[in-house]
Amino acid sequence: MTFLACFLALVFTSLAALHAYWACGGTWAASVALPKHPDGKVVFLPGKIACLAVTLGLSAFAYVCLAHVQLLPPCFLMGRTKLVLLVLSGLFALRMIGDFKFAGLFRRVHPTDFSRMDRLFYTPLCLVLSGLLALLALLPTSLS
Repeated sequence: MTFLACFLALVFTSLAALHAYWACGGTWAASVALPKHPDGKVVFLPGKIACLAVTLGLSAFAYVCLAHVQLLPPCFLMGRTKLVLLVLSGLFALRMIGDFKFAGLFRRVHPTDFSRMDRLFYTPLCLVLSGLLALLALLPTSLS
């Protein structure tokens, strides 16, 4: 279970680093990271503050994974890491389902670079993260 927690923490840390890069003005992969209308217009354009907020959130997700297996002190979580992991699993499941228009399994807008990446990468990643977070939460901690 420690391996699973470290793997999830690595994924979340990598995603946090990417969002920090975008917050600092980076452009790599930015063109396929935001949902677009069929005419190519971006649905929303997050600013630096939003990118930093996502960076902090993803970093916190990594922290919770490592705190759950006692590689980091639980601090403010006080034995609630299982609950937090299940909530995070639910959040990623909701992202996998999507908004029924631009993102997720039930998206209706298809002919964009974002929708292709969402179909091939983002939605499956959310499915995997949701399942692994639930698995981490539900496995006995004595397996670590």
